[in-house]
Amino acid sequence: MDLSHAAVRDLLRTIGPMTSAELLKFFPGRSLRDVSSSLGKMRGLARPQVRIHDWVREADGQKCYLRAVYALGSGRDAPKPPTFTNAERTRRYKAKRALGRGVPASVWDWAARMSS
Repeated sequence: MDLSHAAVRDLLRTIGPMTSAELLKFFPGRSLRDVSSSLGKMRGLARPQVRIHDWVREADGQKCYLRAVYALGSGRDAPKPPTFTNAERTRRYKAKRALGRGVPASVWDWAARMSS
């Protein structure tokens, strides 16, 4: 499928609101930068064709990204949520770390647990 404004509009009309990463799946051979650039151009027109409908946090490996969910229309964009505070980051880190406890990190840890 060709990455044109019409193609993006058709997808958003047919499927509904999506992030740029979700839209990328419909354009094989294109990069996330290409899709994001096209969405940016569609938002910057005199009569915007897309708007930010919502924001979602998506985990990609170790990192968590805040991504815009785009929808058809020229209404007001949804407000961007605040970033995590240090207390929230610390709580998330400790929760992830607690999940890993009890699982030996290496063969040597496993051997040490077996001998004690």
